[in-house]
Amino acid sequence: MPAALAAVRKGGCVVCGGIHIANLTRQDAVEFLAAAAQAGIVATTKVYPLANANEALADLRAGRFQGAAVLVP
Repeated sequence: MPAALAAVRKGGCVVCGGIHIANLTRQDAVEFLAAAAQAGIVATTKVYPLANANEALADLRAGRFQGAAVLVP
């Protein structure tokens, strides 16, 4: 998330599917991630090319990994 927020242009959009918290600011995300790191929480991600989005969904549905699927261009 920090890398995505740093890479997006002003006025751009970072989409985080599966996060059930709304109406947060960029600073809220920065503070939350710092607190999570201090608590020892480690995020697990699996990266898929954007063209493989259907594969990512199938893997998530089938429980082939724990964590978050990340689509990249």
